[in-house]
Amino acid sequence: MIENLGGAVPFVCFLLLLALMTFFSFRFIFLPEKFALKQGYLENTAIILRLVGAFMLAYLISGLLILFGSTGLEGTSYYFLTLSITFVLIFILMGARYFNLPKDYGIKPIPDPVVASTVGFILIQVILSYN
Repeated sequence: MIENLGGAVPFVCFLLLLALMTFFSFRFIFLPEKFALKQGYLENTAIILRLVGAFMLAYLISGLLILFGSTGLEGTSYYFLTLSITFVLIFILMGARYFNLPKDYGIKPIPDPVVASTVGFILIQVILSYN
């Protein structure tokens, strides 16, 4: 399994990426109201957060198939490309909110999504650099 992913460093990065996706998909599917209120959104945005959680769950399931598959990272460039784009979009949307909107509207900024999307993007780049 470790050799299929290109060594120990990409394997650990891939496991961290899966853990990150597990945390946020669980949080968005089962606790969206709590996250929405913590971010300063209305409680009715929970349906959108559940949709994002389901989207991340699909990435998570695909990642588990890659992890336990016999071919390793062969043919997974589109998976990592779309996942990278997803993390960049989350960073742009939540980063703009984190850096601009709190000043304008008095919303308490919470850096969790910005940091998580940055970490996810960096982990993907490390995995791809080893393969």
